[in-house]
Amino acid sequence: MTESATQTMMRALNRSAEDIWVRLHQQWPGLSIDVRPEVGSTNSALMDVARLGQLGSPRVMLAAEQTHGRGRLGKQWQTRVGDAVTLSIAVPWPHPLPLAGLSLATGVAVVQGLLATPHIDAQAFTPRIKWPNDIWVSDHKLAGILVEVCGQGEQRCVVIGVGINLAPPEGDHARSHNGVAPTGLDAYMPDQLKPEASAVVTLCVVHVAAMLQRFETSGFAAFQSDFDALDALRGRLLHLSDGTRGTGAGVDSQGGLQLHSESGALQIMISQEVSVRPCLPS
Repeated sequence: MTESATQTMMRALNRSAEDIWVRLHQQWPGLSIDVRPEVGSTNSALMDVARLGQLGSPRVMLAAEQTHGRGRLGKQWQTRVGDAVTLSIAVPWPHPLPLAGLSLATGVAVVQGLLATPHIDAQAFTPRIKWPNDIWVSDHKLAGILVEVCGQGEQRCVVIGVGINLAPPEGDHARSHNGVAPTGLDAYMPDQLKPEASAVVTLCVVHVAAMLQRFETSGFAAFQSDFDALDALRGRLLHLSDGTRGTGAGVDSQGGLQLHSESGALQIMISQEVSVRPCLPS
């Protein structure tokens, strides 16, 4: 009997769950890992757990399919089963540990995980981080990150969601990005080879976990130079959703986007204020 796409992905995710537990249970002694064939949104599911006060230790959720995947600013994110990996990581977030720059540090960790993917063509695969939460390759969107916070004071929790295209979305599931089609990891693999979903998931989770451990002690400052080397917007003409235009000038120590506006002033943007798109050639 031929294995379905869901069965194939579940087999890969269960293998990932075992690998993740082996590699992280000492760092996170209370770690729990959920593997689902289908879920509305891995982020939403873990946010619900956090709101109920049931997140006393880190928790990872992996899903073969998201039926109501979410991106930043309420945007939907949908793919066919097998075309992408979707995961979320929820962790208690001690007060007064800062959150500034966390999505960018997560981007650095995800890129590091992707670069370690078995058989990836290191010369062709040149991922960059598009502020504040996307991974691009040659201006094509490869992955998205969604960071959400639940609770206040000592009871805060952070949920980090990551979605990565293994293959470019097609048909009704395709989502253009500023008029440019998305891309998938399979475009950067040798002929006839497909990305190993289990390896992609494991590597990304492990790198994000290492990032969180470092972020707890040093914040975004520990990742700023790494981000600068991966910045997709520095030096480019940008068009912000509020109508502002200017040239990207990197990020500040808190992860805010620095923009040299057309008036010559240096402005600092935070992720809650704007949606940024580079001005691509016509």
